[in-house]
Amino acid sequence: MSHFGPAPQLLSSANPTEVFVPIVPPLTCPECGSRIQTLDLPCPFCTEDQAPSPAVTLHQYSKTFEYRPKPFQYSPDVFTAQVNDWLGEQFGLANVTMTITFFQGRILTVTVNCTASNSPESPQVRLERVPLPSGFLGRNRQTPGDALNEWADRHPDRRRLNYWTPVSAGAPVELWILYVQLQPVGDSAA
Repeated sequence: MSHFGPAPQLLSSANPTEVFVPIVPPLTCPECGSRIQTLDLPCPFCTEDQAPSPAVTLHQYSKTFEYRPKPFQYSPDVFTAQVNDWLGEQFGLANVTMTITFFQGRILTVTVNCTASNSPESPQVRLERVPLPSGFLGRNRQTPGDALNEWADRHPDRRRLNYWTPVSAGAPVELWILYVQLQPVGDSAA
């Protein structure tokens, strides 16, 4: 006999356990009754018969922007404006992803990967640089999480798609945020 009470029993095939019964019943589609993951997405079994319209065609393409600063000048806002100007010329965007490379906390390249359609509607996708303010000699630097929350509070009309945080000497120095401009509820692109 031990001071800690009876020894725990190990599970094995010789020691059957009870069958696990979930407390919450599984989600089912209200239309067809098949099991689904979440109610906020369309049921894959109900929408399976609905083929996409042949009038909508998708194509993918990419573009790389290389930042070439003048000696001893780091002006990433001009570079960001170039990327945003190009993004503004793209129509029918269905999906945008981005890869950003940094060296010593400074941007080197941005590769934009787009999936576009022949749809006349196009969201406004943009890139924004947000410096992380710091106190004297880099003390009291704002954390990326706090900066992202502050950015979201300042821009309720924007939905963040992704963000990148370059570091220098082990400390984050800025945020690069890829976002889409949300349209007001009453607006339609008619």
